[in-house]
Amino acid sequence: MLKLQIERLRKLPQRADEPWQAAVFRMPGWVQEGHHEPVRPRTALCISASTGMVGLAEPRLSADRASQLVLDSLVRLATGEQGGYRPGRLEVRQPEVA
Repeated sequence: MLKLQIERLRKLPQRADEPWQAAVFRMPGWVQEGHHEPVRPRTALCISASTGMVGLAEPRLSADRASQLVLDSLVRLATGEQGGYRPGRLEVRQPEVA
């Protein structure tokens, strides 16, 4: 799946002057499956500051790597209805995302 996502991005034109911002965070609500302890799912958000478009990764209970969550949100934003391109730069503040 990772290779497919990267290929989808590579095929899109790049806007060199377009920065996007991304972050990984825990959802505000708790989820409990069966008799397991409650957990807060993680997701990633990717935002285009110039257009206001947003890409949100599917929330996950598993311990997926932060980079995979960010890639999912980036692909959703880039290939969404108003997307069709990839950014020239991706800005992040979290070391695990960088």
